[in-house]
Amino acid sequence: KLDADRYRTAAALPPQIPDDIQKVLQRRGHALLIGQSRYTSGWDELASVRADLQALKAGLTPYFETVETVQDPTVSQLRDRMREFLLGKWNMPDARLLIYYAGHGFTDFNQASRENNGYITGSDTPRYDLDPGKAIQNSVPFTEIDSWNRQTRARHVLMVFDSCFSGSLFQTMGCEEELRRKNLDGIRRMLGQPIRYYITSGRKEEVVTADSTFATLLLRGLRGEADFFRQGLVSADQLGIYLSREVPKHSQRSQTPQFSNIGNAKLSEGQFFFLTGIAATR
Repeated sequence: KLDADRYRTAAALPPQIPDDIQKVLQRRGHALLIGQSRYTSGWDELASVRADLQALKAGLTPYFETVETVQDPTVSQLRDRMREFLLGKWNMPDARLLIYYAGHGFTDFNQASRENNGYITGSDTPRYDLDPGKAIQNSVPFTEIDSWNRQTRARHVLMVFDSCFSGSLFQTMGCEEELRRKNLDGIRRMLGQPIRYYITSGRKEEVVTADSTFATLLLRGLRGEADFFRQGLVSADQLGIYLSREVPKHSQRSQTPQFSNIGNAKLSEGQFFFLTGIAATR
C-alpha cells in the first residue's frame, strides 16, 4: 500500500528549467481525486483505493493550488462533481485541471453503432455482467465525460483513470515513436495552447487491480522516471508511455494502460507538463 506519511516534498526545483516555465507550472491549477473502494451493488471492493487517494493527495499537492478528494460517491454525486469541476468553478481560460478516478469500469459493445462505449462506476452502479442494461443506465459514460472536456474553457486538462474500459478514442492510442524531445521554445508554445489528454490503467477486457500499482507508478513517473530526456519536465505523453511500460511488469493482473489526446486538432496543440523533483517521495 501507499503510505501518505512516508511521503515528503522535495524542496528544490530542477535548476535547468527557466523561471518563466516554472511560474506556469509550480503550484498552478486544480486537481480532483475520486476513489471508489466500496460498492453496494455487487462489484468487488477495491481495498487499496482509500490509502492511494491520500498518498496521491500528498504527492500531487506540490503541483496544484488545490487538491480535492471525493470518496465513494454515488453515480449522481460522481456525475455532478466531475461536471462542476470542469464546467463550474474552474471553467476559466487559463485553468490547468487534473482529474484522477480510481474504480471499476466496463465496456459495452453497441450493436447499432458497432462501437465500444466505456463507463465508470459509482458506489451504487450494478454489476455489468449481471445486468448490463441497469449498469449502463446507472453509470457515467466516457462520452459524457469527453463532452464536458470539450466544453470547458480550461486550457489544459489531464484525466487519469485507474480503471479498465475502452472506447473509440483509444482504438488509436499513443505510440512511442511519436515522442520527441521538445526544446524550450516548443514547450513555451505548447504551454500556451489547449490540450485534453486521457490515460487509463487498462483495456476493456482487463480488470482493475485491488493493489496500489498504478498509483505508485504514477508518482514515480512524476518524480522523474518518466522524464526520458532528463529535461526536468514530464509531459502527459511521457507519463502515458511510462505507465504503459511499467504497469504490466508490476500488476497482479494483466493490465495495459492506454493513452491518447482527445482526437480534436484544436484541443491537441498543447501539452500537460509537470516539473520533476517536486513530487512527494517515499
